Amino acid sequence: MAGDRHHPEDRPESETSSPDPAGRALAVREKWRAEVAAFLQPGEELQSVILASSRPGTALRVVATELWPFFADKNKFLLIATDRAWLVLESRSERWRGALTLRYRGPREVRIDSSWFGRFDAFDQPYAIDPAYGPSVNAANDALAALLGGRRWDLAEAADRLAAQPVDPAMTLFERGVMPALRLIPARPKWVRRLREGDDRPPPG
Repeated sequence: MAGDRHHPEDRPESETSSPDPAGRALAVREKWRAEVAAFLQPGEELQSVILASSRPGTALRVVATELWPFFADKNKFLLIATDRAWLVLESRSERWRGALTLRYRGPREVRIDSSWFGRFDAFDQPYAIDPAYGPSVNAANDALAALLGGRRWDLAEAADRLAAQPVDPAMTLFERGVMPALRLIPARPKWVRRLREGDDRPPPG
């Protein structure tokens, strides 16, 4: 297993953003490919990577994080779809940083869902999947449909189907309504931010 390193999720979003759903799913998958490779069996194909949390849904987490500075996001989990199985990997530190370990490996025949408020419960514990990762979720489900239909799956071939998936209206509502209101809350002190990120230095005297 790899040790501490410059983690893929530390890269600026502009490095991996793409206007089309297939491109976004591809960017996330390729960002994590090297990190995930050690957990795949020989010949196993990586299909999709979904970032997840063990806390409640995204909307509730964002509000709680802004209002209570010591709230821990528990953003430590990767849901990995392959052509054979689902894997759940856990990072040592918050925000998907640090060494990864395998928590779960189970049947591939599971369709997943994202939600602003709820959690998805089909693996070793419930996980919240941010709708922002909808393209990766849809890619995993499209690959499952191909598997069940006896067809070989390729992300590039699935691009048109992924583009046809409806956009979650709650995402627009949340981004335009809740997020602007949260930005009015004063920024928390630097020592609080360091504490939440795992920096154990004492606050300034």
